[in-house]
Amino acid sequence: MTSAVFSALVCLASPYTARASSTIENAVDLWALNGQNFTSLKTCSMQNELKREQLFVYADSSCVISDLATYTLLKECVSASSRKQVNILNAVSEKPYLSFDVNPTTCEYLTAQLDGAQPKLEATYTSAKKHYVIQFYAGNREPASKLGRCADIPLYRHIEDNTFYLMSEAYERYSEAKQLMNSINEKCQNIDLWIRPVSIIQY
Repeated sequence: MTSAVFSALVCLASPYTARASSTIENAVDLWALNGQNFTSLKTCSMQNELKREQLFVYADSSCVISDLATYTLLKECVSASSRKQVNILNAVSEKPYLSFDVNPTTCEYLTAQLDGAQPKLEATYTSAKKHYVIQFYAGNREPASKLGRCADIPLYRHIEDNTFYLMSEAYERYSEAKQLMNSINEKCQNIDLWIRPVSIIQY
């Protein structure tokens, strides 16, 4: 590994030293080196904003940028959204941490890492009895009372490690959650939804 690549990976591991020159490939590489999991997102406080074909993610100091960037890319690659660019910014200063395109090249790069991680991920999810929820909100403040009403489904507030979540009920299969999320996207066009794996005990 060259010194330049190592420097970029170190920057992505620490939000407040992340540089705009770092790439999504660097972020995916660091995510892979750190064990190919998204556990850090449990304590990541962020806000998403949609602007035409761009997604703006405002992240605070609790977020590991490499994990957040990789998960966001994964979500965009498997969704039917038309978003072509993601911008991750400092929630306070709005300075950019990382910007990247969502296209076949970046999705294929992530897929190569996921293929290697798949047996490990499947074993982890099976042992933990994972289910899936549609996440409407995650942050350090309570979600607005009207948030998600357009979805016309029961929503549940969950607090974990001082972070507030607003989520749907749990579904056993990813395909169920994905189908419902696509339907909700037609009704709630200003809300950025996430499909999140959870254990029944955790939920």
